[in-house]
Amino acid sequence: MIFQHIDLPRLHTAAKHSGSKLTTWVEGDNFHITNTTTDRTDLLLVNMQYMPVLTMEAGKWYRWRMVMSSAVESMVIQASDNNCQFQLLSKDGIFLTDAPRTINTFFMTPGNRADIAVRCDTVGTTKMICTATNGDAKRCPRECR
Repeated sequence: MIFQHIDLPRLHTAAKHSGSKLTTWVEGDNFHITNTTTDRTDLLLVNMQYMPVLTMEAGKWYRWRMVMSSAVESMVIQASDNNCQFQLLSKDGIFLTDAPRTINTFFMTPGNRADIAVRCDTVGTTKMICTATNGDAKRCPRECR
């Protein structure tokens, strides 16, 4: 999974200052219609999807290989209930000597990679709450269920 933090106003400013011709943000006023899924301008994407749904079989372990490809944002991820278990296997490509390590939340900073084993025990929906760590309350919480 690739986590990407998108700050649309920051991208708009960068495009304007650089004279980018890749979007219509610089010429005209099309920036306000860029995102038709939500009115949020501070997004966390998972594999380029906004709030994707991942289907897992109850009781089965899955390996999540993750990278935080943000240049600025860090995040903490935790399940919204006690239905899922997390086991940390590796960080930044190095397997832990005490793996698997039971964790309740996991922390990702820019460029971090992690392998985590995940198992959800009951059938139903569990949301993963992604919380920004920069202290900006308007960005918290995020959902990346």
